Amino acid sequence: MQKFIIGFICLLLPYAAMANNSYEPLLNSVNLQLDADKWVTTKSALVSMSVNVSASGNDLDKVQNQVLGKLRQVSDKGKWRIVSFNRALDQSGLESVRIMAEARLPSEDLGGIRDRAKALSKPGEKYDLNNISYKPSDAEIRQANLVLRYNIYNQAKYEIDNLNKMYPDQKFFVHDIRFRGSVMPMPRAVAYVKSAESDQPRKVSDSISVGNKLIVTASVTLSSAPSEAVKKIVHG
Repeated sequence: MQKFIIGFICLLLPYAAMANNSYEPLLNSVNLQLDADKWVTTKSALVSMSVNVSASGNDLDKVQNQVLGKLRQVSDKGKWRIVSFNRALDQSGLESVRIMAEARLPSEDLGGIRDRAKALSKPGEKYDLNNISYKPSDAEIRQANLVLRYNIYNQAKYEIDNLNKMYPDQKFFVHDIRFRGSVMPMPRAVAYVKSAESDQPRKVSDSISVGNKLIVTASVTLSSAPSEAVKKIVHG
């Protein structure tokens, strides 16, 4: 590892020297815009649940753990997280608590999830399925970004190789890469959500796979150093 670092520093020294001596305006440069795209598929969904609970002030410290325990009865295939917790005092003197919770669950566990939530409801405690959104997880998007950046690097290398074949005396190198990325979402797939026409959930495949198209664009500058003759002319 130490040898690698020393070698990398040595590789940078000529360009550092070039910058210190104001050679950058003398560089021969080629500006490119490169892009790469990849379908990022997922077989899991982000499930959002709302919970409304009436409780006395003394029981508030227990509400969160009780709710999380019941959500695990809805599904124990993912980790439930409370994303909002709001409370207000109602006219009866009880605390009215509204909780929003989310979990990423595998698609095969979504069948009947609305019914399982309803089965947990009782007077003073109501569970509702808010939304099921099929979109890649952060980890899946990060992995896809790694693949796409590697693709951009390969494209840049291909351009450098071609330039150096055509202009063998120039010795082009990557001078600058600036990435821009965006997710192009497909129409959101929703499973087991009550439709406007019916109270019955809409059924989808047990192992549905939904994709988003991830596009990464990079502005790339390829440059070649000025020759020694040009350096002497400019800097004496």
